[in-house]
Amino acid sequence: MLLTLTPLVTLPLKEFWKKLFQFHSADVSEYLNELLFAPDALLMGRKTYEGFATIWPTRQGEMADKINSMPKYVASRTLREPLQWNAELIKGDVAQEIRKLKEQPG
Repeated sequence: MLLTLTPLVTLPLKEFWKKLFQFHSADVSEYLNELLFAPDALLMGRKTYEGFATIWPTRQGEMADKINSMPKYVASRTLREPLQWNAELIKGDVAQEIRKLKEQPG
């Protein structure tokens, strides 16, 4: 089966994510839960951060509670602090800062 998201991509970001969530089948949700509950922090770029920070604070449930409470590290050259949604901007050499994060407990 071919699935295109073209009509969804033209929607405002918040509407895009709301429409996308309705297509999560039980097996997709189970897989996403396995991915989500393994780490204790999230690392993302600007676009993912902006999209997630728009939709996740409005969601409810175990997955939303986990994502919303996790520390987030954002790699971006254009965002400026302070970031919202329990997020921290990675400054300086991104690769070096990620190595430092990976050395921390957790």
